Amino acid sequence: MSQYEQQPQQWYPQPVYTPPPGMPPALTPPPGVVVPPGYYYAGPRPKPSPMPDVPRAYHDFYRAPAFRWWKVLVLLAAMVAGFAVVEFTVVIVLFAGGWVQFEDGQIVTNFPLFLGNNIGLALMIPVAFLLHWLIFRQRPGWLISITGRFRWGFFARCAGIVLVFELGTFAYEFASGGLGELVWQPDGAILAVAIVLTTPFQAAAEEIFNRGILFRGFGSLFKWRIPGLIAAAVFTSAVFMALHAAEDMWLNIYYFGFGLISCFLIWQTGGLEAGIAFHIVHNLASESIIPWTGVDGMFDRGAGTGDPILLVYLGLHLIVAALIVWQAKRMKLPVLAR
Repeated sequence: MSQYEQQPQQWYPQPVYTPPPGMPPALTPPPGVVVPPGYYYAGPRPKPSPMPDVPRAYHDFYRAPAFRWWKVLVLLAAMVAGFAVVEFTVVIVLFAGGWVQFEDGQIVTNFPLFLGNNIGLALMIPVAFLLHWLIFRQRPGWLISITGRFRWGFFARCAGIVLVFELGTFAYEFASGGLGELVWQPDGAILAVAIVLTTPFQAAAEEIFNRGILFRGFGSLFKWRIPGLIAAAVFTSAVFMALHAAEDMWLNIYYFGFGLISCFLIWQTGGLEAGIAFHIVHNLASESIIPWTGVDGMFDRGAGTGDPILLVYLGLHLIVAALIVWQAKRMKLPVLAR
């Protein structure tokens, strides 16, 4: 045999490889899976977690191992489609019932239209929760706050703070004659019941849609937290303003400013409770005179319907927001979670 010829290689039984301490135990591989020598089968690769693996703020809480940028686009498209379907259904019901009236080519605001608007917006709450769960695989509670639940105690404190300021504003307008002539309407009782039963859900739906789905979805597209916060706040506030379809400059400034204040509250409290409380109490206070004035003109947001006094109201809202943040700090509410 030549010196360059090699002896046939001999294979010897290899020792069974055991996982080192702290590693998953070895499992029996399924049929067709070949485990090379020196390795062991620890099971299928786990799915990426839908929950953040590093501390995240509310507006970028979707940025988890399972996050993909295209999921945000799917979520937004699905929300728009869901909103269109719900509103179209409400309109069909109103027309079928003969409750839509026209005057000089314009739709007349009446009680069925007011009620249909509130119910249509309220129905977006389950739509938002369902899409949030289906697309991002996070429980509905995580859409409310970064603690995964609705913090009722904090919500009550926020509502109390807002109520004090709304009562003060109401007293000023009443004393200055800004409320006009108040005469109890024939349908005042049913209007009052409808306001109490539907307006809280309408206000909450706007917060969950604008400052929940839109704010978090858009903010999660950004790698850096502060730029994402600023971009998401501006974007969602502009959407909130546009959805009110106001033609008056002062009203648009007010809606945009209200949206920014709500985004600030979310950032500083880690959830939607403050914004929901603010929106609910404010809407209930503004609609409290409807049983005396009726719903005629409540959706009139044409040019000249607003004035600079709305800037004063925004200033008061900033004071309310500061007090709410102060309460959040006292309660030591987290602003980051994982």
